[in-house]
Amino acid sequence: MMAAATRAFAPGSAALRYFQAVAQTGSFRRAAAAVHIAPSALSRQVRLLEEELGADLLERARDGVRPTPAGEALLHRLARAAQELDAARAEIDGLRAAERGHVVIGVTETVARDFLAGFLASFCAAHPGVTLRVVVGYSHDLLARLAAGEIEVVVAFGIPADAPVERVVSFDLVTCVMVHRQHRFARRRVVRARDLGGETMIQYDSGTQLARALSPVLARMPERPAPFVTTSSAALTAGLVTLGLGVAVRNRVAPGADALWPDIVYVPFADPGLPPASLACCTRSGRPLSRAAQACATALGRALEEWCAPLKRRGAGG
Repeated sequence: MMAAATRAFAPGSAALRYFQAVAQTGSFRRAAAAVHIAPSALSRQVRLLEEELGADLLERARDGVRPTPAGEALLHRLARAAQELDAARAEIDGLRAAERGHVVIGVTETVARDFLAGFLASFCAAHPGVTLRVVVGYSHDLLARLAAGEIEVVVAFGIPADAPVERVVSFDLVTCVMVHRQHRFARRRVVRARDLGGETMIQYDSGTQLARALSPVLARMPERPAPFVTTSSAALTAGLVTLGLGVAVRNRVAPGADALWPDIVYVPFADPGLPPASLACCTRSGRPLSRAAQACATALGRALEEWCAPLKRRGAGG
């Protein structure tokens, strides 16, 4: 038996390939022709491999070359290594499939305005082969389209607890009064329903979850706010509040300043009749996602967590 040398061979090294070629052809000459190398160079590489392993791998005879027991053991291990490499390639090909495809995302307008642009920039940079379509609408409409298979991932407010969805992430929200920073409510710690009496109110369309929750609260007030305009647009609402034309009630990740509208402040709105509010990223229950959609849903959940965390810390601090 040969003494083991100190040289190490990588699993995919040329010496291993040359050894396999000799074992398969039964000849150094035929193996050298198959791998396009001089017979002397091939023989030298196999000899170095034997020295590395400290064992004769090939039995050289007049009628050809055959593997020794040590050589048979190495061939068996190399075959298993080749199978593992094929499996790894298949897994990598599967991962690459996530880099290609088309995904339809459904979001509410507030999510689109406050969050989505930054997410799209980072996701598209990380997944250049995935194309996205963004549908903006009311939460209940988005859920209906999710159930119909028209949308694959939804980020929306007020998703019912019994909705047939799989929640990727979910966050509790704070119902706030949206006011100009110079409004009398701006420095309050909390605004109660009775405080809104006589205020000019910018209201959301009745089709929204928040409008339906707010309606009975306003109905029982002795002095109701004066309605100024009803709209489904978060951007228009923000513009009207910025001009000092009224106040609005909105669900937020946290109270405090608005990062996009510097003249707007959100003050917590307290009323026992208001149900808890939430923001969730979800997919349809029982429906397998494409790899691209799964990658998008996972990235959305992670991005929402990163987006919400500092807002909640800022809101808790001020």
